[in-house]
Amino acid sequence: MRLSNRVFGAMARLGGVDIASAAGAGLGVLVAVVVRGFDYRRADARARANWRRCRPDAAGAAETHAAMRRMWRGMGRTLTEIYLLERLLDRVGVEGEAHLRAAQAGGAPVLVAPLHMGNWELLPAMLPRLGCRALGPHQPPRSAADYALISGARDRAGTLTFPAWPGGMKRLQRCLTGGERAAWLFVDDFLGGRVNAPRLDRPGRLAGNLRIAARLGVTTGAAIVPAYMLRTHGAHFRLVFLEPFRMTTSDTRGPGFEAELDRLNAVYEAVVIEHFDQWFWAPQFGAREDQADAPAPMSGPLLDGESEG
Repeated sequence: MRLSNRVFGAMARLGGVDIASAAGAGLGVLVAVVVRGFDYRRADARARANWRRCRPDAAGAAETHAAMRRMWRGMGRTLTEIYLLERLLDRVGVEGEAHLRAAQAGGAPVLVAPLHMGNWELLPAMLPRLGCRALGPHQPPRSAADYALISGARDRAGTLTFPAWPGGMKRLQRCLTGGERAAWLFVDDFLGGRVNAPRLDRPGRLAGNLRIAARLGVTTGAAIVPAYMLRTHGAHFRLVFLEPFRMTTSDTRGPGFEAELDRLNAVYEAVVIEHFDQWFWAPQFGAREDQADAPAPMSGPLLDGESEG
């Protein structure tokens, strides 16, 4: 794995952003299948079923096929773009920056709460460029080679991050209550073989990072700023900030909190449904624990810690 990362990285840097991204569109997922043993057929079947369920307005055979082609080509691009992450930052346009500025001007801490969409690695790297020196937790992969690759890419891009375990959530709270009073937290986390949010009509208790974000909104008074990164074309992107969400309950449990959590979940559901073919977890949502997987080198098998949700 270490050798393949070095070979692919050297080829990407030699070819440049557009060539590396285009190569990923054509070959990225194939490489994940051959090198990492990624179960593409099972993941594709699950993604198609999820697409038809979430997008009945575009569930015909031709529309589903086109959506899956966009999804897999986009993921393939993301796999190779990791080697050149810092060179992509100048290719990101920003929409809704006024929402981020309003949250910052309000005097409360700011929790930027993104989804894994487009090339999501660009999103936390963009925050310092926008005057928001926010730190956030990452979930380490089990592979040391993958971790070294991703950590190097994040360092070069200027991402401010720390491992989620141990004690990552306590450090996240400290980020919101002292110093910069800003943090980021991806709300569609993957823990124990399960994509925890959004609900997407799935029964049961909302758990994981979305619940943690809502709790932090109560305990720190933070303005929660939903955000996501979209791929517009090729290796070009648009970072979108939505209107700040403020928790109105004073408790972190009980029916009032659950109602607020459902309201926050609805914000993310709308985004995921609209841009389902750019959501990284589309092929994993609803998978059994022993079947959940993701193409490498973006994550591979992830190192689980203790849930604090």
